Formats: sequence, structure tokens, C-alpha cells
Amino acid sequence: MNRYLILGAGPIGRAAATALLSSGEQVTVGTRSGSHVPDCATTALDATDPERMIRVAGNHSGIIVCTNPPYHRWPTDWPPLIESVIAAARTGCRVVLMGNLYPYGDPGGVRMRPDSPELTTEAKGRTRAEISRRLLAAGSEHGFVATELRASDYFGADAHSGAILGESFFRRLLTGRTCWIPGDADAVHSWSYLPDIGTTLAALATTEHDVSGRIWTGPSSGDASIREIAEMCRSTSRINRVPAPAIRAAGFVNPLAREVHAVLHQHTSRYVLDDSALRGELGIVPTPLREALAETTATMVST
Repeated sequence: MNRYLILGAGPIGRAAATALLSSGEQVTVGTRSGSHVPDCATTALDATDPERMIRVAGNHSGIIVCTNPPYHRWPTDWPPLIESVIAAARTGCRVVLMGNLYPYGDPGGVRMRPDSPELTTEAKGRTRAEISRRLLAAGSEHGFVATELRASDYFGADAHSGAILGESFFRRLLTGRTCWIPGDADAVHSWSYLPDIGTTLAALATTEHDVSGRIWTGPSSGDASIREIAEMCRSTSRINRVPAPAIRAAGFVNPLAREVHAVLHQHTSRYVLDDSALRGELGIVPTPLREALAETTATMVST
């Protein structure tokens, strides 16, 4: 039995903790506030403090980085955090970085793979690409295992209201109320189910397979537009789009809206990934989309 340190107690951090615990591993969750996570040890931890990171990570086999600074602070908050993680990993920890598809920019409808060109032109994508390169290079230089998982937009019973397919979206969908989205309701998108993300992160942290220096895309439950998702959920809700000019205007006073506008391509055209490497090499079998949606909505109905 090994112990793993998860940075962040958000939906993905909790999903990773659940997966590790179910496989018999021990988990410590580190957050600035020391947030409680059931069945896990918890600690108050500023992940940008390398000395504190080294002390906390010292008796752990791996670090899973699931933190998510505010959108507009990625360029300032991510670099010192990743340097702190690298400092801790040099003591012998494996590092699994929870990433996203932002480095690929606008792929023009082409399915994104680990080796796809990083076409991003905006700050968030550049930051994510830079910290990924920095971590993987440090792993190679200092001899620790470093790998990254790039998932698509997530959904699930634990998804917060800030997610595209978060709690507020499903609650409106299930009660027939109008759902407002920032993109095209008919744009095809890959979707990652939270429990599958947790299972994949746990697999990358514990596998004996050689994952060092590698990026993985997925897991994907399937490709569907938001209108198709509403149909799968047998909803009669209208799906309305928030006009792009309105999002842009809101960005003058709201940093989150400004950053959403910068990546609208993710929700206005075909945005899909290829998770065949995860399936073929690590044996990851994502939950099919209809099944995952049924599990998600069943939880919403029962609470």
C-alpha cells in the first residue's frame, strides 16, 4: 500500500482520491485551507512553497496535481506552483499533472492526440503548454516520472455549476427550463466523465507501465453536441446561446467572461479528442456517454 498526495480538493481531486482509495491506496489531500475529504488525510498546504511541498511529499509515492487557479491568474500562479512540485518530486515522487486541451488551441475540427501540434495563441493555453514542457523536461533531467493527462470538459454528479455540463445545467435540463450555453448547441464535443478522469489519474499514478515524459489525451465517454445530450436526457428544455458579443462585453468588467471569450472556439466548432492510447496501453475503458449521463441525472433527481 502506497500513499499519494493530491493537490486540490475540487471535483477532479476528489474523483482521483475516490479511485485511489477504492484500489487500496492511501491518500493525502493538500489545499490552502486544509479542506476535509472523506477517508483521506488532509493538510493545509501552499503548493507554491517548495520547502513545505518537500516536507509534505516526502513520505508519498506520487503527487497528483489537480489544482486550478482562477482563469485569469494562470500565467502568474502556475509557474511557481509547478516549480514547487518539481522541487518535491526530486526527492523521488512520481508526478501526474491534470491538464486540459488548451495547448492545442483551435484544432480546426481535427481530433486531438497527445502528439497534436500545440497551436494555442492565447495566454491560458500558452501557460499550460509551458508548464507541461517544464515538468516533463525536469522529470527527464532529474530522474523522476512525470506525466500529464489532458481531458476534455468534464461532467458528473460532483461537477460544480461552473462547468459547461455542471450541476446548474443538469438541474435546468431536468426541470424543462431554458439552458444557456456560451457556444453552439450543435457543435460536436468530446466529454470526459469525472469518475473516469479519477480512475485514469489513479492509473497513471500507480501503473508499472512506462508513462514517464508522456502526455495522454482523454478519457472520452463519447462525442456529442449539447443538443444531442439534451435529447439523450429526454429533456424538452430549450438550449439557448449567450451571444459572443455579450460575453466579450462582460469581459471588460469580469475576468472570467474575458477568459471564456478567448477560448470560445472550444464550443463553437467540432472539438474532439482521441483517447486510443489510454485505452490500448493502459486499458482504460471510459463509461459510455449514455450510461454516464444516466448516472449523472439519477443523482440529480435523487437529491
